[in-house]
Amino acid sequence: MSAGGLESTVEMARRLAPTLRKGKDCRVLDVGCGIGGAAFYFASTYGVHVDGKDVNPIGIEMAVKSAKEKGLDHLVTFETSDVLKAGSTIAPNTYDIIYSRDALLHIPHEYKPAMYQAFYQWLKPNGVLCVGDYCIGEKSAQSMNPNFQAYLDQRGYHLHSAEGWKQALQQAGFPVEQIDCQDRALWYCKTCQREVDEVAIPGSPGNVNFLKQFSQDKLDGLIGSYRDKISMTLRGDRSYVIVTAQKAAVHGTLREEVSHAYKTMSSKGWIMSCDGNASARVDDTTCVVTPSGVMVPDLDASKIVWVDIDTGKSRPGESYKPTSEVALHTLIYQRRPDVGAIVHSHSIYACALACCRIPLPPSHYAVCELLQDFDFSSPNGGSTAKSPEATVVRCAPYFTYGTRRLAQATADALGSNKAVLMASHGAIVTGTNMEEALYNCERLERECEIYWRSIQLSSVQVPQSLTWQEIKDLHTADGSYGQEHPDVTADDALEAAK
Repeated sequence: MSAGGLESTVEMARRLAPTLRKGKDCRVLDVGCGIGGAAFYFASTYGVHVDGKDVNPIGIEMAVKSAKEKGLDHLVTFETSDVLKAGSTIAPNTYDIIYSRDALLHIPHEYKPAMYQAFYQWLKPNGVLCVGDYCIGEKSAQSMNPNFQAYLDQRGYHLHSAEGWKQALQQAGFPVEQIDCQDRALWYCKTCQREVDEVAIPGSPGNVNFLKQFSQDKLDGLIGSYRDKISMTLRGDRSYVIVTAQKAAVHGTLREEVSHAYKTMSSKGWIMSCDGNASARVDDTTCVVTPSGVMVPDLDASKIVWVDIDTGKSRPGESYKPTSEVALHTLIYQRRPDVGAIVHSHSIYACALACCRIPLPPSHYAVCELLQDFDFSSPNGGSTAKSPEATVVRCAPYFTYGTRRLAQATADALGSNKAVLMASHGAIVTGTNMEEALYNCERLERECEIYWRSIQLSSVQVPQSLTWQEIKDLHTADGSYGQEHPDVTADDALEAAK
């Protein structure tokens, strides 16, 4: 009786594709799995593991038999189970996806909150809940049609409105910005009508095949049932909703911090447009960074990108391309276990020194806050500083933005210090956490201004312009920038231009 069959499953799978593409590393719970149609599609198409649960033992028996016939019993399991009583048998953080279609309408409203909370607990961080279900239509959501209410009572249906779904999942713990409830009334009507057309036309293949197994009365009853579904939907009494909701990541707070830090940098004038970037370490292997080419007004925590430190690649399920300077951030995290956050600024006075390629010496004592912690405890009164260069905020040589050569040169010049200038570019500032990184960034800008004003009293070095080839390389690198080029790096563009 579910409309759409495989077509509807594919429509919902499209929303889950980033997570399903994890393949064998993805585990799915199918609640109300019926005879296993969706579970077989997910397993055969994406190679994921699916656990199907349903209260109907006959459906489960058919699903188990089909799994063996299809050769998918190594990827799918089926169990007769009441999901409302399964809490003690399912561990928290077990599933990447919880999927349900045309099943949760049978759950009474008094049990739904506990069920949604259980779903949230069973999902892994960043896991996704995806539900296709009947819902109260727009008209009945405003004023319930008594006849439609009688229909619901007769059928034992317990429906939310689309807005009711959002509120219920938010109360269960899902972040409101990660809940998407789409009323699909027109799509549902078209799907139902297509189902009717396949069997209603006398002499058509669907009609002939149906009547080989069932009676005309049975066919007439089904056609009438589907036409009732369409009429109720067109009247605005009932509709169909597709809901997706993503569980907050363990590092969700860090995403918020990085987003807030970038907006802070913009408000202080340290960046403009979508230049500069920021990141925070999650653990020894991953960090979260700002995305490439997203303007400040459009940035929020959901667009901050989770990446692997070793590869600089986005983690599975991430929707945005990371900053073009992701290699710079990850290389510093690899070399510096003491660094917990990084900000890349284009503040005025830091850039002025960087354009003149002038390192920042400790002519003002507070510059020392930005230098490494030297060891002055040796018996001869020496220190770990081996040369005068170790006591300055260095200026790294110029390379085209977004390249590995820039990342390497900047990380080398940073060394064990907390800040480094980038020739004709900007500055990189680090901290043990984001609060410290932003403080150090402000300190760097202040000290650069003090030094800039000081050297006005003596001599001023003329800023060096970029060469023609460097300007050409910049234009080439621009062709790889932003979300519209997700798989192209600046190195790729420059190599192709040779």
